[in-house]
Amino acid sequence: MPPFASGYRIRIGDKRLNRSTTASGVQFGALALSLMLLATIWLVRTDLLSDWQRTLPDNAPNAFAVNISPFERESYLETLDNAEIERSEAYPIVRGRLSEINSVDAKTYAQGEDSSDALRRELNFTWGTGIPDHNELVAGQWSGSKSVSVEEDVANDLGLKVGDSLTFVINSQTVVATVDSIRRVEWREMKPNFYFIFSEDALAGVAATWLVSFRLEDSHNPMIDQLSRSYPTVSLMDIREMGSKIQELLRQVAWAISVLASLGVVAGVLLIFTLLRLSLSQRQQEIQLYRTLGASRKRVVNTVWAEYGTMALVAGSVAALGAEVAVAALVQIGFELEPRIHIFIWFALPIATFCTLFLVVSSLLNRLLTPVNKAFS
Repeated sequence: MPPFASGYRIRIGDKRLNRSTTASGVQFGALALSLMLLATIWLVRTDLLSDWQRTLPDNAPNAFAVNISPFERESYLETLDNAEIERSEAYPIVRGRLSEINSVDAKTYAQGEDSSDALRRELNFTWGTGIPDHNELVAGQWSGSKSVSVEEDVANDLGLKVGDSLTFVINSQTVVATVDSIRRVEWREMKPNFYFIFSEDALAGVAATWLVSFRLEDSHNPMIDQLSRSYPTVSLMDIREMGSKIQELLRQVAWAISVLASLGVVAGVLLIFTLLRLSLSQRQQEIQLYRTLGASRKRVVNTVWAEYGTMALVAGSVAALGAEVAVAALVQIGFELEPRIHIFIWFALPIATFCTLFLVVSSLLNRLLTPVNKAFS
């Protein structure tokens, strides 16, 4: 049996690849890097948009009313409830600064560009009878007695732990509270969140305004206009248009980057096409020798596709692995998202690689199989 039987096709293809390692390596690299670039851009694009949609529930608040005075609070909330507008609970708001940590001046923790944002400006504080339902308790327990609950990132930046003593300056008053719990906050849910939440007794007697968030629909516009006229001192932040513009901007940027990545893939394909044409002479002489020795066209074609099928499988797998590593690094370090494994690219990239090679090789295959008498006539 000629050495072109099915058991030898892949082996012959492997020998061809190993015989010209430099040319094969350049072809592998060009194809794998091109597809890796496209896959990386596509996965980052889809991960960012899907994360935006996943962390932003359908009933996420899209309006915030701030600076509600204490005597207006009940009537303002009643107006929202009568209009059947979904809202959060109302939060008292006071502004102040963190001045000392365990009796040490907090400014000593604010050196350099990487210092916590909680020390560089005034913050909004609130108080309550417990931590909000949309916050996750990660350490300690709410005590409700001259205590404060701290957001997790701030606690990590400042090295805070349960039991630490914090001193604040609020409305020219000094307030001392003990850290009793640490919370994890998902800021992207667009709900009212705070770095520090005090127990009620810690801020007793401190004057405050109130904040509430709610969900607006287009049908609520007339009522909101009336509400603004009835409560002129209340500041209403309607972020509906801003949110849609941000999401549309993300889509446009993502598609623009995808187009650039696609151009990179086209450049990679052209490079592969050029490399294959440069190696055409060597391959043509080898294949013509097989034909002269009696190998049928079908069997020779099978060995060629075995060679490039192996190249497609290896290059596609390398591209998938590289894309997964690159995307994991980008979304975790650059965007602080949780990396995920994308199973579909492990199947899609080898298939896409084979289709790319199919288009290139098909355009050259007839010339490779030109009989000897025609090639030298």
